[in-house]
Amino acid sequence: LYRIEPALVGLSDSADRETRVSEAVRRNVELAVRRLSRVPDLMRNVKRGSVQIVGAVYDMHSGKVSFVK
Repeated sequence: LYRIEPALVGLSDSADRETRVSEAVRRNVELAVRRLSRVPDLMRNVKRGSVQIVGAVYDMHSGKVSFVK
């Protein structure tokens, strides 16, 4: 859970639960992509063009995958 906590910082208390959860999930994906981008082996392969780090959220209800920029 400690890795998710940063994604919760600053979330609006006035938003409904579903909106807050969606925003927290999106933020968590963005943070994970940033963390992965700093891993030395991955950084080298990204620079070479042999690896691309892409964030995405899977909606279990609809089966839809949304890519996070």
